[in-house]
Amino acid sequence: MKVFISWSGDRARMVAEALRTWLPTVLAGNVDCFVSSQDIRRGDRGMDVIASELEGRDYGIVVLTSENRESPWINFEAGALGKSLGKGRVSPVLVDIARADVEGPLAQFQSTLLTDPDDFRQLVRDLAALTPGLPDETVDAMFEVKWPLLAEVAQRASGLSNPKTIRTTDSMLEEVLEVVRGLQREVAALPRGGFPAARLAGLEEAIGLRGSDPAWDLFISEIAHDPIQLGLLLDRTQPNSTKTTLWRAFERREKARRDAEEDAAADLEDDAAANQGEDPDDEP
Repeated sequence: MKVFISWSGDRARMVAEALRTWLPTVLAGNVDCFVSSQDIRRGDRGMDVIASELEGRDYGIVVLTSENRESPWINFEAGALGKSLGKGRVSPVLVDIARADVEGPLAQFQSTLLTDPDDFRQLVRDLAALTPGLPDETVDAMFEVKWPLLAEVAQRASGLSNPKTIRTTDSMLEEVLEVVRGLQREVAALPRGGFPAARLAGLEEAIGLRGSDPAWDLFISEIAHDPIQLGLLLDRTQPNSTKTTLWRAFERREKARRDAEEDAAADLEDDAAANQGEDPDDEP
């Protein structure tokens, strides 16, 4: 069985990398775990590898901490796993937070407390149940032997300092745009006139669009051919902040494109004037 382990931040990475070796040991080698920090080879396209693994795995574990529970990366990977595997095949593992702290789309999944050995044992049993020929007695015996190793990692991860990181809006927009592009599975072959406009009722208000914006039509035309972005925008369970972030990322990219075109046109005008021996700034 193939398991995708999602993480973001130092605490979650420490736990994810520990689970990558701990789970196959407890489950007698019947589990193959993917962790992006360890399983993407040098020279590979990281986002392409992650997108492929998200589609090819049988189970998803999302490592949640106090520093990443609202991370766009975590939410996108969890959403992709949920759509491809279903709710019963995705489990958030809570490192230093309680179930009550989990909000938004991640709250729909049955979570597991890493700090509670009995709760985590049940997750291991659920994974074992998906692996034929692995009796509970064997799993329980291995769990008892190996649990102290994982408990030590959990304790270290919970004790890591959690400095407040101030990020720029541009960096957050770039992260979201990169994730969306990387998770794109295939381009939808929809005709331009076939976009379900009726389902977009209220979307402009939800993302804070006021008045007419020519870039909006271009944005709608683009996402009509992108099933990932289209699904996020039309999914009523997605927070408005996610939809607004997608729109703002496109808006900034479109403005940069227009500015570049205007600069290029001005350069051509200057060159033409110089070739004629004229100064474009001179008054006639």
